[in-house]
Amino acid sequence: MTVENEGGDRQRDRRHHEAVLELMREETVVDGDFDDAVRSITETAVRTVDCTRASIWLFDGDHVRCVDRYDGRTDEHAAGTELTAADYPAYFEALRTHRSISAVDARSDPRTRELTAAYLEPAGIDSLLDATVRADGDVIGMVCHEQVGRTREWSDAEIRFAGDVADVVHRALRNHRRAERRRELELKNRAIDEAPIGITLSAPDDDNPLIYANEQFEQLTGYAREDAFGRNCRFLQGPRTEPEPLAEMRAAIDAERPCTVELRNYRKDGSEFWNRVTIAPVANDDGDVMNYVGFQQDVTDRKEATRQLRVLHRVLRHNLSNQLNIVRGTAEQLLEGATDAETAAETIIEETDHLLGITDKHRSIVRLLSDRPSPGPIEIESLCRRVIRTVATEYPDAEITLEGESAVTVSAIPALETAIRELVENGLAHGERSQPVVVLRVDRRPETVRIRITDDGPGLPAEEARILTGDQAVEPLYHGLGMGLWLVYWIATLSRGTITVEETGSNGTTICLEVPRADASG
Repeated sequence: MTVENEGGDRQRDRRHHEAVLELMREETVVDGDFDDAVRSITETAVRTVDCTRASIWLFDGDHVRCVDRYDGRTDEHAAGTELTAADYPAYFEALRTHRSISAVDARSDPRTRELTAAYLEPAGIDSLLDATVRADGDVIGMVCHEQVGRTREWSDAEIRFAGDVADVVHRALRNHRRAERRRELELKNRAIDEAPIGITLSAPDDDNPLIYANEQFEQLTGYAREDAFGRNCRFLQGPRTEPEPLAEMRAAIDAERPCTVELRNYRKDGSEFWNRVTIAPVANDDGDVMNYVGFQQDVTDRKEATRQLRVLHRVLRHNLSNQLNIVRGTAEQLLEGATDAETAAETIIEETDHLLGITDKHRSIVRLLSDRPSPGPIEIESLCRRVIRTVATEYPDAEITLEGESAVTVSAIPALETAIRELVENGLAHGERSQPVVVLRVDRRPETVRIRITDDGPGLPAEEARILTGDQAVEPLYHGLGMGLWLVYWIATLSRGTITVEETGSNGTTICLEVPRADASG
């Protein structure tokens, strides 16, 4: 070899090396933008080797598919051609067993000649230089350099360059798959972070401390994630958390199996909620439990609705039985002549009206629990004045007044007016004075509005007070009035409000209904 030839070889090697380095630094290769990367790679290959066409192929099972082919004559890219192993066994075997295939006369070379009829002749290809793309020793693709119109001898430098280009393709594909996994992981993380239920992840230590919690967990519990990390979820437990579901969860963790329970938990502000908790072990490839995933869902509304409906149906049956027994007894007395017709008729009418009132309220509650209307803006002053006018027609001797800052708009369900009227009527119906007094007082707070209904009656029985606050046990009530108070409770609950009995006794009762302001700006 002459000095001139040696200098030319070194120059070609340097040019090849620089082209490969440039491809390695190519942004599309680094970032894993595979579609643009392969276009850049094939164009560089044609320019550097000065061949007619360059293409990149990827294996998919028993066939290989062209993902990009660049033709230097037309400056155009194409893709989509497929070759199947069953049709070209010698060629596929050569790819499997060789790093590269350098075919001067591709139509007669035993490794490539079976491509002649279907691929080489139609494209006018005379010479081929293929370099395989490998991952962990397996062939996953190839880079193909094609010469059209004449045969050519592929130099050692060009063969090395083809192998280096194949390595660049491998890097671009690896970065592409990494980017896809990263995007997939980011999508999964975002889905978990933004899921409409609380999701947590705990370490499998003895105390199962939390190491992850999503946004909904924060909203559900009121605890910031930073406050929850490193702690067992028992910080959500409180005085009325039942031991049975806790024991069931502990047994499931000990047995490394999934478990779903419903238990009473407490938010950071101390408020109770029913939590449907599902926990499940997360194992690695060896089957060892690495974490526990937890799902938390607020099912308070469903639990309360189920409980209240059971109560309502029992109350309705109990009162229907009582009132119908009275009606039947009165009718029997009338038949026996033990009472006069006028007295009997008055009793029957009174008890029938009582039953109709109970069934109407029962129907209203069931409708509320079924429809679950959404809160909307309601002007309190006009609402209260309508209630006063309506109730005054039934109790003309009563004194009903409105005090405080009533010019305010709240967020509540439309039945709020029914609840306030029920409470006012309750105070008047049981008053023992000839001119009973009820005062409605409205007080604005930064986030809520408090509506207090104060009467001068004999006080509210304890079991009825528990109805309003949601603490009444599942027992039948022994009077129709309780049905109205259940209605008030559910109107307040669906309005995202609360009811408290602030004072009750022989001098009267004060009930406070607190609902959100429509403009919670203060």
